[in-house]
Amino acid sequence: MEKTLLFFLLLAYLHGGSQKPEFSFQSLVGLTNASKDQFQTSISRKGFKQVPAENDSNSYFKNYKKKSIEKMIRRYDQDRYDSVIYQTSWLQEFLDLNQELQNAGYATSNGNMIMNNVYSIYQKRNITIKPRIKKEEGKTLYSFIIEKKDLPQAKEIVYAEDLLKISSHEYLAAIFGANNVRKDVFYFSEKEVNKCSILFPNTSMQAIFIWNDEVNNRDISLLIIGGQFSAGSTMNYRTVEQSKWRTSNGIYQGMSLKELYQLNGSDIKFYGWDNEEGGFIVPEKIGNIDFKKTGVKLTCLDCNEDQYYSKSGIITSTAVLKENRRVFVSALVIAP
Repeated sequence: MEKTLLFFLLLAYLHGGSQKPEFSFQSLVGLTNASKDQFQTSISRKGFKQVPAENDSNSYFKNYKKKSIEKMIRRYDQDRYDSVIYQTSWLQEFLDLNQELQNAGYATSNGNMIMNNVYSIYQKRNITIKPRIKKEEGKTLYSFIIEKKDLPQAKEIVYAEDLLKISSHEYLAAIFGANNVRKDVFYFSEKEVNKCSILFPNTSMQAIFIWNDEVNNRDISLLIIGGQFSAGSTMNYRTVEQSKWRTSNGIYQGMSLKELYQLNGSDIKFYGWDNEEGGFIVPEKIGNIDFKKTGVKLTCLDCNEDQYYSKSGIITSTAVLKENRRVFVSALVIAP
């Protein structure tokens, strides 16, 4: 009887008193703001120690009796990111932290769960959290990668290319306000559809972000300025006649072909308007502008002849300008 009681007391000790959560999720997120010394002081108070063989790293470990529980925390900085990784071998701690961040209003998709009710990505303003599970030396380890991005202020976004620094819907909402950005879908064609976010819809500052990660609305595929937008929502979007966005080298919607030719300092080639790439400038660098980095779509108001609608033909700016055709920039397509 005494041995049985001792066994259950020991079990309660190992799986109860000694296995308490080290951090709240709020405190883990707060560690992304800590300096190196502040980080080390904070976790040292909780009994985490740096492994002697890794004195140059920012990894700290804590082992419990008989190594039934192992925990690790690491802080590292990347370009415009401050990150903390917290790893534990205790499943319940992992689940409790996951529930805590859900209660705190972190956004996630309805898919891509790594286990029941644990999603692969959570986002809230400039914080991205990635839960992970892995097997290592026969043990299951549970971790959270917490990334805090140093976002630019709205006043620092001057040129169209500056928008490429804002790589998720949540980041857009954090910088410009949730009311100024909306989720939608972009129709490239009747069959090709992609999720997108629209910044300042129906205004002269409208910009469309096409996402690679359509589940989580993040990772820019393309940035579209101007042009005609076909939305999948019930909201009506209109074509913006004159966008205020311009590229760092001076290209803007409504710019005449003559101005573009002068800016480039060389002849410009573009596809006939019956081509799949109709009106787009051939992606190459001949002159001052690299059209491989900045896609430019041209529209003509009076190009009615067949020569302008050839599916295989390439049109030159000198030929069009010689005939005094009214050709102008209708859209910009910028890739990261």
